[in-house]
Amino acid sequence: SVSFSWLDCSLSIAFFVSVFWVHYELDLISLRNTPEWLINSAFLDVYSGHLRRAESKYSRAFKQEVPVEFITEAEEFVGDVLHQHKDRPQLHFSAGILALHRGDYLLATQEFEAFLRDHPNLSQWEVTVGQKYLGQARTRLASSSHQPQKSA
Repeated sequence: SVSFSWLDCSLSIAFFVSVFWVHYELDLISLRNTPEWLINSAFLDVYSGHLRRAESKYSRAFKQEVPVEFITEAEEFVGDVLHQHKDRPQLHFSAGILALHRGDYLLATQEFEAFLRDHPNLSQWEVTVGQKYLGQARTRLASSSHQPQKSA
């Protein structure tokens, strides 16, 4: 008859847990690089006032292909939160980034203008990055047919 000691059982459990944890961490790492994860995480950073970190995540997200439907859903969510939390004008930054990447340059322009106008105590970096995106939105608006992309 085969008998296992408490130590054998503990080691087996520890091995199983460590293998499971490694796979879980690898899945989590790969998930953290998806545009959906990055956009959601960036929103939380903006909400918390960490715009520099958020801008980096938005940039990484939009270097990948992002479904227009997801951008539209994210925009609706940000709009709802902004409506409920008017004391967080930094959310205009998120709304502007999303509108810009969906192709609604007029809305993006309005959101970046609101961000620069309504956000008190912007740092020099925040002013610079806000003006950069506002310039992109205005340039694209001037050269486009002024029509946002329609979601499928």
